[in-house]
Amino acid sequence: MKRDAFLRVAAVGGGGLLLQLEAPALAARNVDHAANSAVPLNAWVRISPDNVVTIMVSQAEMGQGIGTTHPMVIAEELDADWDAVQLEKTGVDPSYANPYVNTQFTGDARSIRDFWPVLRTMGAAARDALVRAAAAEWNVDPATCRTAKSTVTHLASGRSATYGSLAAAAAALPVNQKPALKSPARWTLLRTAHRRVDLRAKITGEPVFGIDVVVPHMAYAAVKTAPTINGDVLSFDDRAVRRMRGVLGVVRVPRGVAVVATSWWRAHKAVDALPVRWSTGADVATPALDALYDTTMRGDAWTPVVKGDGVAAALDAARANGARVVSAAYGSAWQAHATMEPMNCTASVEGDRCNLWAPTQGQTMCVVRVSEALGIPKDNVAVNRTLLGGGFGRRLIADYAVQAALISRAVGRPVKLVWTREEDFHRDSYRPAFRQSMTASLDANGIPVAMLQRLVAPTIASPVYIGLPKPFAFPQADPSCIEGLTDEAYPYTVARRQFDVHIIDVPVPTMVWRTTGYGPNVFASESFVDELAHAAGIDPLAYRLALLKGSPHEARAVPVLRKLAELAKLDAPRPRGRGVGIALAYCFQTYLAQAVEVSLHGDTLDLHHVTTVLDGGYVLDPDITRANIEGGINWGLTQALASEITFAHGRSTATNFDGFHLLALPEAPPTTFAFIDSGADPGGLGEVGPVPTAAALANAIFAASGRRVRTLPLARHGIRTRYAKQFA
Repeated sequence: MKRDAFLRVAAVGGGGLLLQLEAPALAARNVDHAANSAVPLNAWVRISPDNVVTIMVSQAEMGQGIGTTHPMVIAEELDADWDAVQLEKTGVDPSYANPYVNTQFTGDARSIRDFWPVLRTMGAAARDALVRAAAAEWNVDPATCRTAKSTVTHLASGRSATYGSLAAAAAALPVNQKPALKSPARWTLLRTAHRRVDLRAKITGEPVFGIDVVVPHMAYAAVKTAPTINGDVLSFDDRAVRRMRGVLGVVRVPRGVAVVATSWWRAHKAVDALPVRWSTGADVATPALDALYDTTMRGDAWTPVVKGDGVAAALDAARANGARVVSAAYGSAWQAHATMEPMNCTASVEGDRCNLWAPTQGQTMCVVRVSEALGIPKDNVAVNRTLLGGGFGRRLIADYAVQAALISRAVGRPVKLVWTREEDFHRDSYRPAFRQSMTASLDANGIPVAMLQRLVAPTIASPVYIGLPKPFAFPQADPSCIEGLTDEAYPYTVARRQFDVHIIDVPVPTMVWRTTGYGPNVFASESFVDELAHAAGIDPLAYRLALLKGSPHEARAVPVLRKLAELAKLDAPRPRGRGVGIALAYCFQTYLAQAVEVSLHGDTLDLHHVTTVLDGGYVLDPDITRANIEGGINWGLTQALASEITFAHGRSTATNFDGFHLLALPEAPPTTFAFIDSGADPGGLGEVGPVPTAAALANAIFAASGRRVRTLPLARHGIRTRYAKQFA
C-alpha cells in the first residue's frame, strides 16, 4: 500500500464508511501541494512544516455557515489549533461527493448530517497517524501520548512535537481504518460559538462571489430568452446590434440569444435592443393550473404512500354514526427562488476543455450538463466554486453555466454571463403549488381514530437528479414532495391513517426550494391538527402532547413542545385580538416547534414574537445555529405573508422584487430561541427554520381572531402587516 496517496471515503451499503486509497492525480488537479510543501494526510487534511493545517471545504457557503462548521468537525477530531487552520475550497472530485447520493452538491440540509461520520473519521484518522508517528520516533506506546493544539505530547516524558514536524512520517504509515473518535465530553471546538471564518472578509468586501470573478481577456454577456415557458427563437436580426459600441458578438443559445460586449451594460443594452421573433410556447396561466389541481383532487388516480387499514370504511362509518368528522383543504402558492446575487457564471472554453467560475450548489450537475452541451469529456470540465449570494435550491440547476460555456466557445474567449432580475424571474424553475385535503374522524375524547390525507403536486426532486440512474427517478411518489407525511416522518399516533399522493404533470419547470416538501406539507398537517384540537375543544398544546403518546417521536418531540410552552408563555392570558399559534415539525432529522404571537385588527396583522425550540442533536455552533433559524423564520414569514408567483400568457407575472414581496425589516418580529442538545447525531439546520412558521402563523391568526386561513399567502385574503399596508 503506497502512502503517497490520498484517503478517500466511499459510501458502503447501509451508510457505512470505507477508507480507501486513491491515486494522487485525482486530488492533485485541485490542490497545489508543492506550493507550500504541505503533506496530505488524506483528501481532507494536509499539514505544512510550519504547522499550518489546511482543511478542505467541500460544501458551498451561501450564508448558512457551513464553511465554518464543516472544517470545525475535522479540526475537532484532529485536535488542530483552530487559530492556525486555513481552509481551501475543493474542486470537482469524487473524494468530496455526498456519501448519501454520491454526487457533489450542497442542499437538502445534508451537509452536516451526511458528512458527519466522514468528517469525524477523516480528522481522527489524521490524528491517529500523527500520534503513531510521534510514538515511533520516541519509541513509546501511542496510548501514552495526547494531542492538543496541533501538537503531540508524551505524557510521561513531557516530550512534544508539532503536527508539522510529524506530518511526513505520519503520511508514510498504514491507514487506521477505524480510528477512535473523541467523546463529546472531550470536544473543545464543537458545541461552542466561534466567529465565522468568512465574517471579517464579508464585512470588508473581500470574498469573491460569482459576480465578482474577473479572468484575463474576459468579455461580458447578457442574454434574452423566450418570454414564454417553452418558447423559442424563430428568428432575429442582429445587423444593427453588431454595430453598437462595444459589441463583440451575437450568439444563439438554447431558447434565446446572447450579446457579448466589452462591458455587461453594453451587452445588456444591445440584447435589449435586439429584435427577436419568438414562438408561442406553453399557454400557462394560473387559473388553468388551479383547475388542473382541482380536477386531480376530485379524481381517483391515487398512489398510496401510507396504506391505512380500512380508513375509508372507518370514515364512512363515522359519518353514518354521527361521529365528529373534520375535513379541510389547504394550499401553498408557487414560489420563485429569487436569489439576491443575480444568476451568473464565467466560462472559458479552449478547444475541448472548459473552465467554469460559478456560484453553484451542484458541481457535479455543472460538469454533467456542460460536458453534454459542449460534447466534451466530463474530465475536461473544471468547476471553480465561488461564494453564493443565495441558493435556496436554484443554483443546483446548471442552465446558466451551460449558457456561459456555449457563449464562450462561440466567441473564442472567456465570458462572464449575468442574468437580469427579469431574466431570472422568467427563467426560474419554480417551487410548485401544493394542494392537500385531509379528513379525520374523532372518538368521544376528540382523538382521531381514522385519517385520510391526499396530496397533489408536481415533482420537485426529479430535476435535481436528471441524468442519474434510479432510484432517483420518481414517476409517482416523489420523495421530496411527500416529506413530513410518511409514516416515518409524521410525528403523531393515529390509529388508522392513509396518505395518498398524485404527482401531476404541469407545463411549468419545477424545482426544490428551501424547505422542499416539508414546508407546504407541515403547513397543511399542523394546521389540520390545530383544527382537530379546536373541534375537540382541547388546548392545541395538550392535543399535540396527547397525539404524541406512544409515537416513536415522543421522547424528543415532547421536551421540545414543553420548552416551547414555557418560553412562549402559552398559558398566559392575552388581550382580545391577540393570540399565539404553535406548530411542530420533524424535518431533516431535526425536531423543532415554533410559537408565533400576533394581533389581528380587521385585516391588519401585527407580528409580535416568534419563539423556536429545536432539538437537532448536537448543537455544533450555537451562533451559527441561531442565525440559520432566525433567517429561516423570516423566510417562512415571507412565503406565508405575501410572496407568490402567478402565471399569465405563458409567463410569470412577477418580473422583479416589486412584484414578488419579501419580508421587510420593519415587519420582522423579535425572536427567542432554545436548543435542546439531546446528544443525537446532528440533524439538518439550513432548511428547518421556516418549516413550521406558516402553520404557526395561521394558527396564531385563528387564536387571535377565530379566522381560519387555509391557503397561502395571507395577502390573498387581504391580510397584511401594518407595514405592508402602509406601503401597498
